[in-house]
Amino acid sequence: MLENVTFGPIEPAQLASMSGLELMQAMIEKRLPAPTMARTLNFWLAEVGEGWRF
Repeated sequence: MLENVTFGPIEPAQLASMSGLELMQAMIEKRLPAPTMARTLNFWLAEVGEGWRF
């Protein structure tokens, strides 16, 4: 799961072109880098999906 994980910022244009769910899915699928804070806190996304909206 953690093999070949990259960490770093995501380009603003990429962020603007995706929904929050798409962004999280792309991180899980390693198409986008994980946030550096994930490495610091040893925190990893494992699953995302549709949920409640407030």
